[in-house]
This record gives sequence, C-alpha cells and structure tokens, in this order.
Amino acid sequence: MAGNIGAQVILLATLPVITRLYDPEDYGFLAIFVSVSLVIMGISSLRFNAAILLPKKSSEALNVLVLSLGVVVLIAFLSGVALFFLKDTLCDYMEKDSISYFGFMPINIWLGGWYLVFSFWYTRNEQFGRLAYSRIAEVVSDKSLVILGGVLLNSSTGMLVAGLLFGKIVSIISLGWMTLGKELANMRTSVSFDRVKLAASR
Repeated sequence: MAGNIGAQVILLATLPVITRLYDPEDYGFLAIFVSVSLVIMGISSLRFNAAILLPKKSSEALNVLVLSLGVVVLIAFLSGVALFFLKDTLCDYMEKDSISYFGFMPINIWLGGWYLVFSFWYTRNEQFGRLAYSRIAEVVSDKSLVILGGVLLNSSTGMLVAGLLFGKIVSIISLGWMTLGKELANMRTSVSFDRVKLAASR
C-alpha cells in the first residue's frame, strides 16, 4: 500500500513536467502499449505465480517460483511471434513508426511478468517493505529517464517506452537480485527439473 501511494505521489509530481515535454500522440501510443501488455502480463505465468503462496515448505515454493519464471519467458516469446505475424494488420490501424515500438512489447511482458512472480514470493514471505521499495524505485527510474531524455535528447514515443522498460528493469533487479542472492544455496539443493515438472502437474 505504501509503495503504491508513494509511486502515485511521484507520478502526480512529475506529470506537469512530462506533459510539457511530450505530445498527446506519444501518450496515446504508450496507453495502447501498456494496456495490451497488461492483458498478457496477467496470464503470462498461467497463474502459477499464485501457487507460490500454497506450499508449506519453501523448497517446494522455490520450484513453483522457477516454473513461473520459465512460463513467463515462454509466453513473452510467443507474444513476440504473434506480433510478428500481426504487424501487417497493425499497420492498417497505426502509423508505421509506432508499429516498430511493438517489438519491445515481449520484453515489457517478460519484465512485468517476472515482477508479478517475484511479488508473490515476497508476499509469501511477508516482505512487503521490499515490494514498496521496488515499486517506488520503478517509478523514479522510469520518470527520471523520461524527463532527462526529453530535455537532453528528444521527446518521442521511443523515450516513453525506454523509460517504461528501464523502470521495470530496476524493479526486477531490486526484487530478483535479493531473492536469488538469498535463496541461491537453497535453489542448488531444492530445485530440479523433475521437481519443477511435479509442481506443474499439481
């Protein structure tokens, strides 16, 4: 809750600056980009991420975590394949320059999907402070790049997409690095291909 409130405060504080730097068309494309990504992110782990909360043993939960991360990568890849075959159809409805940025959507889905998976891991371990920190770090990184890029380089749709991805990378590093670093020893002994398959079959 605190992380979301802090993130919203930062968003509101930076909004007047960003709206002066970027055109409404840029924000219009970003809204479409984010909306489509969010729909796919919601199913990117095939809801295996919710199963992270269920096992009594952390060793079992780790296998579900690895399974969820792998499924997200697969769904992100398949979404990229789908976008490749749909690019001609998209060209009928959008400008050609904007279509090129859809190539970054699988990356956005991958990063966002992993964030959701890691957030369930931290929820399981009741580490809500780290979730709040990662959310604020994401927004600060995103908006800082968007503002600096708009002032020093160019105000374009690409810069908005770059800020979005940069923010997600920072949030993934802040969550994923702490998770993998802390659980690396346990993963070596507890995670195996057979156990991941068993988690998928339950």
